Amino acid sequence: MNIPHQRNLYIDIAKAIGISIVVFAHNMENYTIRSYLFPFAVHFFFFIAGYNFNLSKYREYPVNFIRTRFLRLMLPYLTAVICSYFIYLAVAPILSLPPITTGAFVDGLTSGYIHDLEFNIVLWFLPALFFVDIIFLALGYKLQGFYFLIAIMLVTAAGFILGRDDRQLILSLDIAMTVQLFVYVGYIFRKYNLLEKAIQSARSSRRNFFLIALIILTLIIIMVYSANQALPDIPTRIYGQPLLFFIAGICGSTFILMTSLVIDTVVHRYAGKILATIGQASLDILISHIPISFFIAAICTLLWDLWIYHTVTKYWYLIFLISVALPTLTHTFIASILNKTIAKKHRFF
Repeated sequence: MNIPHQRNLYIDIAKAIGISIVVFAHNMENYTIRSYLFPFAVHFFFFIAGYNFNLSKYREYPVNFIRTRFLRLMLPYLTAVICSYFIYLAVAPILSLPPITTGAFVDGLTSGYIHDLEFNIVLWFLPALFFVDIIFLALGYKLQGFYFLIAIMLVTAAGFILGRDDRQLILSLDIAMTVQLFVYVGYIFRKYNLLEKAIQSARSSRRNFFLIALIILTLIIIMVYSANQALPDIPTRIYGQPLLFFIAGICGSTFILMTSLVIDTVVHRYAGKILATIGQASLDILISHIPISFFIAAICTLLWDLWIYHTVTKYWYLIFLISVALPTLTHTFIASILNKTIAKKHRFF
């Protein structure tokens, strides 16, 4: 088994599963099915941020790390919000959507979330992820072991309380505090290679295989139970019962990662590569999938005089496929060009 290659591949496969769940949940008409996805859909991406976090490396060059994360997250955020605002102004008359005032736009830009601007619903994730990385690096810069865990728990509790009390901080900073526990658990999983060891153990004996299968079944049961108890919505700070919120997120994230490991091991390599390609474009899919759905609705309105919500509910599966495929193909095409031109010695993506 080629561990370094496999890790990269299964992580991309996991991202593909995660972003597909997010897009599916945003497009799926059936509310009951969607309710079983929300308890872990977005949580996974904070979990995987910790899973990929190389704390020992980033400690050495913190300024470079912060600059890189700003360019990769905050710059796309600012660009996407501004572009989304003008796109919304263009399509609002066609789709008979309510206007967005300049004041609401500015408030949404600084808070990370515009309630009335559909294009901006998911963009809150970018500043939240930026501050997630900064906070995690700040806490882990000097702290280790037990003290690091205590600091993570305190920051998580503070963010959770702020959100519950409707004291939202700018640019989703309080969300970045709340989800630190997901980041920490993901970081610990990768640090000790817990999932790889579990899969390898399952392959070594039938007894271990059934034990891992039992663990996966338990994770699914916990996720289903959590979905029946509460429907969390992170951007609106609806967290529900604290214990279920974190347990469901961690169980769901673990389930996605274990599934990706299995796919990487047993599925045909081309299928794995297709999923990995989708995972590499996960950020592009996140930013663009809602604008894509609105453009499809606008086209249907212009050509066939279909109402926007009728289009979204009736053709949700088609919108889902296009929302995933189009950004993936665009990302792959641009990455291929950049890798052949300006990145001959060091790959750009």
